Amino acid sequence: MTTFRFAGVLFLAASYLAGAQLTSSTYLRSSFTPAAIATDSTGNVYIVGNVALDSVTGRQGVLVVKLNPQGTEYLYETYISGSTGEYTGEYTGGIAVDGTGNAYIAGTTTSSDFPLTPGGALTSPSTGSNDPRPFLVRLDSNGIITLSTIFGGQGGAGAVVIAADGNILVSGGSGQKGFPSTPGAYSVPDTTGRPFLVKLDPATPKILFSATGIGGTSIALDTAGDIFVSGLTGFPSDYPTTPGAYQTQFYENLVCEFPCHFYSPGPSQYVTKIDPTGSKLIYSTGLNPPNDDGLDYNGDDPNLIAMTNAGLVVDAAGNAYVTGVTVYPHYPFTTPPPPNLVTVPFVSKLDPTGSKLLFSVPAGGSSLQLDESGNLDAAGILYGPVPPSSAATSAMVGLPANFPSLCLPNNVTSFNEGYLQQLDLTTGTVRSVQFLDGSIVSSAVIALGSEGKVWMSGATSRPDIPFTPNPLFPANLGPAPQPGAYLASVTFAQSTPGGPQLGCVLDSADMMHAGPIGPGQLLTLMGTNLGPEKGVRAPAGGSTSLAGAAVTFDDTPAKLLYVSSSQINVAVPGLSQTSAFIEPSSVMQIKVNGAPAAVRLFPVTSSTPSLFADLFASLPSSCAQTSVPQALARNADGSINSCLQPSKPGSTISLYLNGGGIGFFSIFDWDVVINGGSAEVVNVTNENEWVTRVDVRLPASVTSTPGMAQYFNVTMRASASGLPVGPLYLTPDLSPSLPAETSQPLTIWVEP
Repeated sequence: MTTFRFAGVLFLAASYLAGAQLTSSTYLRSSFTPAAIATDSTGNVYIVGNVALDSVTGRQGVLVVKLNPQGTEYLYETYISGSTGEYTGEYTGGIAVDGTGNAYIAGTTTSSDFPLTPGGALTSPSTGSNDPRPFLVRLDSNGIITLSTIFGGQGGAGAVVIAADGNILVSGGSGQKGFPSTPGAYSVPDTTGRPFLVKLDPATPKILFSATGIGGTSIALDTAGDIFVSGLTGFPSDYPTTPGAYQTQFYENLVCEFPCHFYSPGPSQYVTKIDPTGSKLIYSTGLNPPNDDGLDYNGDDPNLIAMTNAGLVVDAAGNAYVTGVTVYPHYPFTTPPPPNLVTVPFVSKLDPTGSKLLFSVPAGGSSLQLDESGNLDAAGILYGPVPPSSAATSAMVGLPANFPSLCLPNNVTSFNEGYLQQLDLTTGTVRSVQFLDGSIVSSAVIALGSEGKVWMSGATSRPDIPFTPNPLFPANLGPAPQPGAYLASVTFAQSTPGGPQLGCVLDSADMMHAGPIGPGQLLTLMGTNLGPEKGVRAPAGGSTSLAGAAVTFDDTPAKLLYVSSSQINVAVPGLSQTSAFIEPSSVMQIKVNGAPAAVRLFPVTSSTPSLFADLFASLPSSCAQTSVPQALARNADGSINSCLQPSKPGSTISLYLNGGGIGFFSIFDWDVVINGGSAEVVNVTNENEWVTRVDVRLPASVTSTPGMAQYFNVTMRASASGLPVGPLYLTPDLSPSLPAETSQPLTIWVEP
């Protein structure tokens, strides 16, 4: 039996989900990127986002889904789209739901035939992709369009809220001069690239007021009906501020994308409070670094955005809270962020006059809401890579320092992770947090649900986020990238669980986050309180009970290979299967000394093949350098293949496969490619009941620098299905048109 090395870092036993519980979580559907989420008075959940309509032309539209209060049933699905345009279409940014279940969706269209209800043409139609129009659509409680209007001028809408009088406030940005304003409303002479704020009567429909030069990406109301907006401006010299505001001067924050040739003005954040008529600024302030902030950063990195403004709420006292992320090193934090972070989230609180910054903490980043108990809920994304010490990042998010580092983003096995925090409304202190693991989780939006739940939705490029029992997910999910939407709910309580806690589930072959699982797959469960502080290995063949730990799948005991306080290595049993089918899902239960962890559900597929690899290995300086990770392979003489122990040209090298499925395989079941050419598979055998060994003949000739081993790239596919063998490429591209060949090449070494 070949012995394989698994990550085995030990952590002190502690609970890291104190006061938070993941009550539901699922991969919802593919080709859908949520932009906003809302709930109604009965707890039904509404998600609006952008959906791919045509992968060939790149055309997209808007999709609105309504789910029951448990998130387990679709009540309606409504598409909003015209029919013209290429690489354009409809985009949305906001949704608001009234007391009778009408949903108002604000967005942007570039379709000349955008479907309008009678009287809905309050401006001329779009003439094409470079001529967008803002739209407002109302759906009744059954998802039927009862109002569809375009308004204003060239531009797009993103934020929407329902006023106390039932009229609708929409905010967005203008594309050119001439965005119309109404008499008495606040206005600017040149609306190019400036925000707008429009109030519409949906019954007529008609514009009640249109203000220009003010508005933003977020909008909220206070109890008096005053309007709060926040956003970013690229014209800090002429965005209005008011005397006595916290920041009456916008400093010119300069950014330079790599490779840096010249600096350009970076975005500046503002918060503005406007009277209900849209005519008077009650206050308007900047919220930025207090002096000029020069910044060099890699603009090609999607995680590095100079600044975002992602959320705004107002409490009963009139305090305003904004959230976003920044790479400005001198953003006005009252609680300093951890060192060495480049992208830092923020939640900032302004007093009712807009003159004082009450706190500014490194938290949130994606969405905000106030809950019924007087707490502030804040969703965010943890971007990779985390600092060398995960303790700093964990402290920022609210996780303890002993949170398993392999669960955190590292730009190798994961890029982004999600989290939902509960903050103290007075101090901004993190009271509790729920971590939402996955390899690429992004764009989190939240809404308060029934029974104390907080709903969280966003985009994920793979179906490897947590699944809980009774999920709503599409059939036939596999391990390959599948950009789409996730949906989760969290409850916050004051109790602190003390039993076993699961942080993330990884594929044991490569430490990638596990999504759908297959029979016989080896998994690495990372968490706390999972077993004894000192790790214990099982005897050959594994054991269904080890050091007080046991794991079942659908009540079937699973073989454990290793147990420690932070880690369990487990083999997925055969699962409920016949020759004709496999059950679509399986429920995993961990128990440690009889104490259960929260159950986790997995979609099930026939196989999830991955090659054993060390994705984190570093090469000695004496070796030829490559960024391609190292395959865990054996040379013909039994030694582990490496640049210091290369294989011989023409010899056989052994690769090892996890998750291939139950049964025996032949040389015809696997296709291996080495350095772009098909390689001969000379033998396939079951190394043990979980691991398959694939012996491959290397090319007979090698051209290399004398005295230095040459690296070859190797990939593998399943012959019958064409399914790529992992590790699979991680890509932050959330478009549905991912390349069919997604296997990440691995390195094997051959002597010259």
